[in-house]
Formats: sequence, structure tokens, C-alpha cells
Amino acid sequence: MRVSLGSSYNALNGKPTCADPGLLDGLARDTFGFTGYITGDCGAADGVWSAHHFTSTPEEAAAASMAAGMDVDCGHFVRDHLAGALSNASVPFDDAQLDASVAH
Repeated sequence: MRVSLGSSYNALNGKPTCADPGLLDGLARDTFGFTGYITGDCGAADGVWSAHHFTSTPEEAAAASMAAGMDVDCGHFVRDHLAGALSNASVPFDDAQLDASVAH
């Protein structure tokens, strides 16, 4: 049985929680040993860009959320924008990070 952990709409210390690698990969996975998948609340990845203005583009927000350790998005934002992030060399997200998300 796989267990999920959710990241939310809020920010902690000025960083949206679903785009915070220190929180998702660091605290949840490394410190607490969480091995399940991490999902974002519906709209949380979108909020990284539209509400928090943490990134400049939707593609950067999708990539930042996934690179931070979010494995799946409850809504459609990541589905709609991650392919653009993968095809844009200036967005820091790659196939290895995608493979890690799929493995969870």
C-alpha cells in the first residue's frame, strides 16, 4: 500500500510549500523517511506562479513543484505545463526528476 502526503496552498518562510525542496524532499523524505508519493492540493502548483509570484511562468511553476518533490498534481496545472518545461532548456527540470516522481 502506498501512502500519500499533500502539499498545500500556503507558503512557509516565503516559499510556496509545494515548491520547497527543503520541505518535501528534505524534511518529508530525508528526515522522516517518507517513501510514498507527494501530491499538491488542487491549484497549489498553479498558485506558485499565479498567487505567490514565485516563478515567472506557468512552466517554471510546474517544474519547481515537481523538482521540489511533488509527484502528482490534484488538478490539471502540471499536466498542462510540464511538457513545456521539459522542452525548455532554461527551465531546471529533467527526465531524471520526472523518473523519480513516477517511481514514487
